[in-house]
Amino acid sequence: MHFAFTDEQVALRDATRDLLTKECTPAHVRDAWTNETGRVPGLWEQLDAMGVVGLLAPEAAGGLGMTFVDLVLVLEETGRHAVPEPIVETAAYGGALVGRADVTIAASEWYVPWADSADVIFNAAGRFEREAVTLVAHPSVDGARRLFEVQGTAAAVDGNDVLAAYDRGVCGIAAQQCGWQIACSS
Repeated sequence: MHFAFTDEQVALRDATRDLLTKECTPAHVRDAWTNETGRVPGLWEQLDAMGVVGLLAPEAAGGLGMTFVDLVLVLEETGRHAVPEPIVETAAYGGALVGRADVTIAASEWYVPWADSADVIFNAAGRFEREAVTLVAHPSVDGARRLFEVQGTAAAVDGNDVLAAYDRGVCGIAAQQCGWQIACSS
């Protein structure tokens, strides 16, 4: 058995690191705390162009059809750079759940970060299309993670699919936390 990342996985991590080193500096993150969206202007589009956003979505839907192991090093880099974007929600949790690479996902049990800039929203009630909901802003200690209560009629989602998405989301957040810890100890 060989328990190591492949050259391709390491190359994707390195490409992500190079992009984030240039486009998601501490100054960019500080600006996100006070700008209109809480996000770094243009960064999402660059991550999408690299294929990172749709890494787990099926190829037939415009994604790369890769595995979570392929994504984990990328998510570690997003943690290292404190990326203020819904990358775990979209790439790990939602892309495979909705089977599409062309949507931005916001997800949380109650108050949902980035719901105002997402196409599809998931919470404890189910799935919402952004244009069919009312959002009520709630305060957050993180200026880049603006929180919203989602009001509307949720569509039901398959429980097994949501559990698998939840597991990917938890592992994705753990990968980001590892990256954050590496950055703090450097």
